Amino acid sequence: MRFYLRLLPYSVAIGSSAIALLFTLWLESLISRTIDAFFYIAIIVSTLYGGFHPGIVTVILSTLAIDYFLISPEYQIFTSQPEDILQLGFFLSVALIINLLTSNVVKSKHKVKQLAQKLALENAEQLQQQFEQQGLVMRIAQGIRPSLNLQNILQTTVDEVRQFLTCDRVTIFQFSSDRGGRVVVESVVPEWMAILPLQINDLCIDEENLESFKSALHERETTLRLFVQYAPAGIAMFDRDMRYLIVSQRWVDDHHLDSVASLIGRSACLEDLGGWDTLTAASGMECLTIAEAQAIDAILLDVSMPNMDGFAVYEQLQANSATQSIPVILLTAKVLPSDRAHFAQMGITGVVAKPFEPTTICQEVANIVG
Repeated sequence: MRFYLRLLPYSVAIGSSAIALLFTLWLESLISRTIDAFFYIAIIVSTLYGGFHPGIVTVILSTLAIDYFLISPEYQIFTSQPEDILQLGFFLSVALIINLLTSNVVKSKHKVKQLAQKLALENAEQLQQQFEQQGLVMRIAQGIRPSLNLQNILQTTVDEVRQFLTCDRVTIFQFSSDRGGRVVVESVVPEWMAILPLQINDLCIDEENLESFKSALHERETTLRLFVQYAPAGIAMFDRDMRYLIVSQRWVDDHHLDSVASLIGRSACLEDLGGWDTLTAASGMECLTIAEAQAIDAILLDVSMPNMDGFAVYEQLQANSATQSIPVILLTAKVLPSDRAHFAQMGITGVVAKPFEPTTICQEVANIVG
């Protein structure tokens, strides 16, 4: 079969040359100056089908056919007439150029096809990686949804990451200020010994050895602040409590605020963009204290908080007659419609999904509380 496939392009070259000769002989008495046209077509066809070498075979066969059948004296290979030699030379030159150009087109098409296949393969691999990563995130999200306990969230995360990376062990290590740290969460294959809870004390983990890292980090932070401050766009960066970390002058101008310096550390969005007075609580207990002592119109409550999560805070707010009538809006990761229905049954006023757009959260909250 392979031998047949190798011979097929040359068979096409021979066949196209023969067909070109038959058409030329047939139309020679009817149409003048057709001596070269059909042979040029035969060269193009054979080169497109088989490439450069079958095209060369067609060029040679066509030249011999023209010399033998169409140039006087007929039925002789060689000719001595200068004009006939010139005609054959002209045909041969044009035929070689046509073969070369056509073969280059074939090569280009082949390269384009290979490149397209390569890109398609790379895109398929990238899509596969994206699907795997999205699947990892979905599995982690599904695993932590039944319980918003921090330890369970971390354990689910390391379990899924270890399976995704197909490695033996994944740990989360917490550094301490006394030249050490400890493993707080671990996921390990059954045949390996667990190291949790492992306390590590190392002289390398101290302020002196970390000073160069902190210095480089400070330089990068300074560069970032300068870039943001003078950027020709409205840019603001916030911490998890929605306090300003970095802000550009354009942001200050667009929202008619005081100054860049006056914003740093301030609670953002609801005050600046909504014109509301806000109080910030650093923990669930502080939230309960403020809600009982102050006249609060609404509470924007983050579900993920240390020590006491948002649901525990909400339960205590409902248990207190002084705070149970305050509208509570949960700030949480993207939830399903069924989750929203469950929150509504609990009496929660509304939900704002994270991550959220700082410039529009005011409108979201206003729409929820009416």
